[in-house]
Amino acid sequence: MNKPDYVIDVAVYTVKEEFICQLPKIRADLGQVLKGFSGFLGLETLSPIGDSRTFVDLAKWQTLESMEIVAQAFQSGDERFVPLMEAVEELNFMGYFKP
Repeated sequence: MNKPDYVIDVAVYTVKEEFICQLPKIRADLGQVLKGFSGFLGLETLSPIGDSRTFVDLAKWQTLESMEIVAQAFQSGDERFVPLMEAVEELNFMGYFKP
């Protein structure tokens, strides 16, 4: 089996009601933060249709190792991720995928 050219981190989460209006800026800032990590290839953000507060982020990375470094920073409470952490009411799903 060939090694994939990239891996994708999929996050599905519910946002607190009071952060809905701020989320576009929070996500734009998140994209800038992720650019500072080695191996980052891109971020696609998906927003709900209708009144749902469930959002999806797809982050593309060169390697699983580069993605895991960011996951560790997030889980350890790195201040760069605090705005997103404060906005999230519930993490519904987090998973890593390859093409």
